[in-house]
Amino acid sequence: MAEAWWLKGEYLESCNCTFLCPCLLGPRSPAGAPMARPTEGTCDVPLVFSIDSGRFGDVTLDGTRACVAVHTPGPMGEGNWTAGLYVDAQGIVEQQRALEVILPGALAARSVS
Repeated sequence: MAEAWWLKGEYLESCNCTFLCPCLLGPRSPAGAPMARPTEGTCDVPLVFSIDSGRFGDVTLDGTRACVAVHTPGPMGEGNWTAGLYVDAQGIVEQQRALEVILPGALAARSVS
């Protein structure tokens, strides 16, 4: 069974498109995945998280930070993502491991919903 978790804080996302990310406003697949073509041909986007409070099971995530850097060779909804996860080195090992579980799973859910 998956560990229960929640996060509260700030989130920043910025893509490499020339003007306003077409994924936000463009067409969607039947499953809801973004299908707009990136203006630069590929999508490069950092997803930055500053977590004010949160938990992963018994592990507190208060004050942690993380970044997911994503590259897709075309529309995000077509898949073929490459992603790197950067986790706050200031956090204790349990916090780092929790973010390593939460963020890729949340990202995978986002790419198909």
